[in-house]
Amino acid sequence: MKRRNFLQKGALAGAAAIVGSTTEVAAQNTPPAL
Repeated sequence: MKRRNFLQKGALAGAAAIVGSTTEVAAQNTPPAL
């Protein structure tokens, strides 16, 4: 149970990092709309 929780947190952290870097690249490639 503990290990599954750990893997879940790792997956969430990885997904957050991917989303964050993707958003950063998109922000660099497009002019700010706001």
